[in-house]
Amino acid sequence: MVAGRWWDNYDTQSLAVTERLAQRLNLHLGSRLVLTSNGRTIQATVSALIRHDGQHVFSRSEFILTPQALAGLPVVWYGAVHVDPRQVGTCLLYTSRCV
Repeated sequence: MVAGRWWDNYDTQSLAVTERLAQRLNLHLGSRLVLTSNGRTIQATVSALIRHDGQHVFSRSEFILTPQALAGLPVVWYGAVHVDPRQVGTCLLYTSRCV
């Protein structure tokens, strides 16, 4: 986290934005945004600016909203594993059976 604060469990309107996107859109802590998803309007306030290292799945998220703000909307779950390069062949063998 570069600036601001993370929200608590009951917060419904906070939003974390990547530092890079905040600069491009001229967003700051306290900036208000209105987002629309699946026909639903979500009003959110920037409460945190974050910086990603580019090496983790979550680094593809420019906006992070609270679970309460997203309740009832379609979701995508991301997952990742770190594999010893010597074991990649074994992992491919097992995962190909699951697809």
